[in-house]
Amino acid sequence: MTENISSEGYYTDKYEVVLEKANSNNKHKLCFLFPGQGQDFSGMFKDEFSKYKEFKEIFDKADSFTKKKSLPKISDFLLNHSTLSHNQAQKIKNLCLITTELAFFEVLKSKEIMPSVITGHSIGEFASLVASGILSLEDTLEFLLYRDS
Repeated sequence: MTENISSEGYYTDKYEVVLEKANSNNKHKLCFLFPGQGQDFSGMFKDEFSKYKEFKEIFDKADSFTKKKSLPKISDFLLNHSTLSHNQAQKIKNLCLITTELAFFEVLKSKEIMPSVITGHSIGEFASLVASGILSLEDTLEFLLYRDS
């Protein structure tokens, strides 16, 4: 089974992530690398949000966190970016990045694609700690909110 996730950026060409269910004949070990900050744009991964229930589920958890903090929903960064002020968008930008990385991780897990190694670069290290089960999503969002304030 092969499935593609693709998105097109405003400043980059179209890119794809190919998902292929691992099997016992696969001799390769997988490593998931969670990236640091980079390019973002309004509507980024909007299609994946509606296509994969795992995406919505993790964003629902993150949105519950921001609601407790009287912040806009993290999902608004993807779905309703124009409703956010510049300051609001900057406040939740990194929370959205981590949530998006973990949403992709959950999609891969649901397809039984699991790594032997998980690592991260820069802010992606926090996503790798959540994916590894070392930190909870809420604790990570709390830390990032504090760090970025």
